[in-house]
Amino acid sequence: MEFPRLDAAMVQQFLDDFARTNPEDLHVILLDNSRTHTAKALVLPPNVVLVFQPGAPFGS
Repeated sequence: MEFPRLDAAMVQQFLDDFARTNPEDLHVILLDNSRTHTAKALVLPPNVVLVFQPGAPFGS
């Protein structure tokens, strides 16, 4: 799957398509804290859990 840009709408489309691939499985996705990954408009499918990496320590 390739998208022309990265925004919350594209992340939503990816999550929806990914969840439908194996609807009986629980999908855990590790993400950074990009604004597109944390947008309040995102609606998680019931079989998807997002886990966010902690931010880098100050000065690293």
